[in-house]
Amino acid sequence: MLEVGAYCGYSSLRMAIARPGSRILTLEANPSTAVIARSVVAYSGLAHLIDVRVGHSEDVLPLLGTDGWGGQGASPAPPFDIVFFDQRGSRYVADLKTLESSGCLAPGAVVVCDNVLKPGAPALLWHVLRSGLYETQIMAVTEYAMPGVEDWMSMSVYRHPQGEQQQAPPPPLPASLRRLEWEADQMRNRNQTGGVDFEAWAQFAATMRSSLASSAGIAPEKPWAGGEK
Repeated sequence: MLEVGAYCGYSSLRMAIARPGSRILTLEANPSTAVIARSVVAYSGLAHLIDVRVGHSEDVLPLLGTDGWGGQGASPAPPFDIVFFDQRGSRYVADLKTLESSGCLAPGAVVVCDNVLKPGAPALLWHVLRSGLYETQIMAVTEYAMPGVEDWMSMSVYRHPQGEQQQAPPPPLPASLRRLEWEADQMRNRNQTGGVDFEAWAQFAATMRSSLASSAGIAPEKPWAGGEK
């Protein structure tokens, strides 16, 4: 399994517990939180299964499966059968395309992406829904520790092209979604520099939901019912 965005190691542990014996490679761009993640993993006794690496996804992912990838004992080799994206949402689609082109996704691989509504990942949603490479479901959930704030998660099953089969390129990303991608990044920057309160997040998520539906017909399988994530 591959995780991009380890943070403090919580989701890595949950995945390791859910699939006993599976090995997980998890990437974290922030060295400080990577140290915390490694400590948490070591304390759990699962360090032999979870390999926490430090680096930005755009630098590390192209090296997977190449001679430049320095393996460690716990590090699983691609192709991966499960991928979990929990990094900056504007990186999702570029990172996913890197995995596709480098052969790092196993046929039938499951790709799960968090926070695709709040702050949002419009380009990623367009790709997994329109490229023809994935069967995708979008699930509406309540953001963690934010009652009353909606978020989405996407779950996509990779349909690997067979043999020399050529996949038609997806339609180009509409200008309306490029605008939403920019707005999502502006909200991320605002949250990092000064913080965003619950009400502002709830309003932003509602606007993003409405805009995705009206401009691209993108919506979750079932409407958000509120409650805890």
